[in-house]
Amino acid sequence: MNPAWQSVLSIPDLQIDGVNRAREAHHLASGKGINCARALSRMGHDVTVMQVLAGENGRLCLQACEKLGIRSIHVWAQGETRQCLTLCDEKKGTVTEVIEPFAVDWSPHLSASLFRAIEGLEAFNALVILGTLPAGCPGNFYHQVLQRVSAELRVLDALQGLSLDDLRLVHWLKVNRSEWDSYRLLQSDTIPVNLSVLISNGSKPAELIVKNSTQGWLRPSVLTNVQNPIGAGDTMTASLVDQILAGREAVVAAKMAMALAGASCLDKLPAHWNEKIAEEILTQIQFEPTSQLRGGA
Repeated sequence: MNPAWQSVLSIPDLQIDGVNRAREAHHLASGKGINCARALSRMGHDVTVMQVLAGENGRLCLQACEKLGIRSIHVWAQGETRQCLTLCDEKKGTVTEVIEPFAVDWSPHLSASLFRAIEGLEAFNALVILGTLPAGCPGNFYHQVLQRVSAELRVLDALQGLSLDDLRLVHWLKVNRSEWDSYRLLQSDTIPVNLSVLISNGSKPAELIVKNSTQGWLRPSVLTNVQNPIGAGDTMTASLVDQILAGREAVVAAKMAMALAGASCLDKLPAHWNEKIAEEILTQIQFEPTSQLRGGA
């Protein structure tokens, strides 16, 4: 729902409180929804993205979706779609992300317009919910999406405004470790029996829980020369959806998702990756059942 026009600047040696001249610049439509949609489209899926657009940045995002072959269900708002600035420090190997705020003056007819457009389409194989809502958007909007949009597979990469009852309507949850820990503080320890969870943790092992039974840990490949980790989680979500739709088992799907996320980190642009590099990373990812990690992990 909250796209962004992204600028990625490569800076030889980023100086805080100084003038920095970029060696390289890229501009593209981004945000978690568009990143995931771009990746799924590359994997051969017919993708629709629901979003709020505003101003010139919104027009640029819409043009990018059209070029990528991504169908856009959207409403126009006042103001300007946010811009995200990614500063890649080549010397230190660090990446700094600056995100503009974006707020909308929401009204019920905007929600009605979005859902009418969705109802006019054929049924979906998968529903994927990602990222933040624009400020001003109803906090229960994702709840409404789960109630009104039917799909064979439902995957969450967001927890904003969702309850434990909402998770009973979902098949997969992909979150990072801090999001998962925050969720567990707010909810009971009971995971809905229908839910599988993939918990990423950067370069540390990811945890895989399949339908209320802890399965184990996925140890990622050690990456060198990381270019830009922005969008890696969105690529992971897209790959997980792709693999589950293809009928892969949970461990196989999670390993492939981690491999593509790792390959995405080695590209300057979010949700872009090299297939051969992803295949090499996949061979290095190790799955360790929980029973082998007692007292250690």
